[in-house]
Amino acid sequence: MKKMLSTLIVLFSCMNAMAQGTTLLDKVNRRIESDKDITINGTTKISAFGETSESATTVMISGDRFRFDSDDMTVWFDGKTMWRSVGPADETDEITVTIPDESDLGLLNPVIFLKKHDGFKVNQSGQTITFTAIKETYAGIGKMTFHIDSATQHPTRIDIIAGAEGRNATEITFTIQSYKTKCNLDNKIFTCQESDYPDAEIVDLR
Repeated sequence: MKKMLSTLIVLFSCMNAMAQGTTLLDKVNRRIESDKDITINGTTKISAFGETSESATTVMISGDRFRFDSDDMTVWFDGKTMWRSVGPADETDEITVTIPDESDLGLLNPVIFLKKHDGFKVNQSGQTITFTAIKETYAGIGKMTFHIDSATQHPTRIDIIAGAEGRNATEITFTIQSYKTKCNLDNKIFTCQESDYPDAEIVDLR
């Protein structure tokens, strides 16, 4: 009996330690995985070189794939290849094709940063998660902070500093107004159908 009680005490102690070790980042990632296909609507404010602009933004995400739509551009990413239009897709005269790096992906789909953030220190405080570049950068992401809703575990605002902080850095704030889950997104929306844009010049930089 004593042996059984000792075993139970050890078991409950281990379970308690595991529960205490579950971080906010772990909880958010688990929630995003359970959300499946996601559609996020909000506004993006960009401040750079003394000027500020703001535009409505929609991001649709399915695993590593995403589509980003704003007044400035449309971006398609199928998990490997990225297409980026100059201006919204239905008005564009140029589409660039690249194989992006993680910094490019993080600026357009910050949610991917929650899982893939090599080269960044992670700090979790209250309902915020901050990723800070270990090495100083001049073009890529220097810092990214997620503000998390305590009830839903969904991001409500994402603050990004691109470049070295304080050195003509670009500051980006994505404020989330709606976060829809289990949207059953068609995989076709993550690939640019170049034939749909016969008047656009396709610039292939792969």
